[in-house]
Formats: sequence, C-alpha cells, structure tokens
Amino acid sequence: MKKNVPWYKMPGEYSDSLILVNTSRSVVFGQSMAEALACNTYVIATETPGSLMIKSFVREGIEIVKCASAKSIANRILEALHNYETPNSRKYICEYLSGEAMARKWAKLLSSLTT
Repeated sequence: MKKNVPWYKMPGEYSDSLILVNTSRSVVFGQSMAEALACNTYVIATETPGSLMIKSFVREGIEIVKCASAKSIANRILEALHNYETPNSRKYICEYLSGEAMARKWAKLLSSLTT
C-alpha cells in the first residue's frame, strides 16, 4: 500500500486489496478493519477487543488469529490466499456500523433515558 493515502482514496485501496492484515495487540474499535470489510476486503486480525467486536457483527470476511506469532499469521495469510473467496461483509457493516445505524442506536438510547 502507498504511504499517505488521502482518506477519500482509501475505499479504492481497500477494494484493490485481497486481504487486510491487522497485527495490532490493542485495537479498541478497529476502524481500518470495518472500512476494509465495507469494501468486501477479507480481514485477518489478531485477537483484540476491536477485532472481536467487529467479528460479532460480521458473519463472514474476518478471521481472528488467536496465537499472534508471525508464523501463525503468515500461515493464515497463505491459507486465505489459497482458498480465497470474496467476502460479502459490506451488508453487515452497513447494517450495524454505518452512520445511520449508529444514529438509530443513539436515538434509541437517549429515548430510553428520558422515559
């Protein structure tokens, strides 16, 4: 991937990629994973609160590597490339994490606090 890609070009970068690999040890949300999945790009990620949260919403297109050694991640990348299928993860991201979905959740929460 290129350095310093402007935000508005990131969907094209994700779409041109087969796999996003996130090797973070402490992702809280996982913005890049959600963005890649929204572009139907397969994600391989280490086990973090963010990757587990996204996995709970998305039924396909994300693989969590529990043992985060370089060898286990490399093996998972090779397996994914060998058995590659384009995920259909966009629908789950839009359903649960889009701006509209989040606004509905906030409205519901605020409504419950005032009643």
